[in-house]
Amino acid sequence: MYWILLVVSLTLNATGNILAKYAMKDAPSKNFSSLAIYALTNWKIWLGIMCFGLAFGGYAIVLSKLDLSLAYPIMTTGGFLIIITVSFFLFSEHLSLLRLAGILLMIAGIWMISRT
Repeated sequence: MYWILLVVSLTLNATGNILAKYAMKDAPSKNFSSLAIYALTNWKIWLGIMCFGLAFGGYAIVLSKLDLSLAYPIMTTGGFLIIITVSFFLFSEHLSLLRLAGILLMIAGIWMISRT
């Protein structure tokens, strides 16, 4: 049950980041105050904030039962894998061979951490 909640939490965290990027990609770049007003009046930002809040709540529950030294690397790496995949397809961000090698190393590291 706690593993499922960890996956849900990391997915919500990644979704919050993706929504923030999606909301701000058409933001005006005039000055900080217009950018802040744009962000605070954008429903995608608020939905992202809600995702972050739910992710934090779920993650806090997970930490009551799982080791931080295991849950945190899974949370961050899992979120990163979701974000880099979505960024490639949705935002057309570049995915170099070096990044791919780093992703494979991260997956290998999580596998090693979870085996102990």
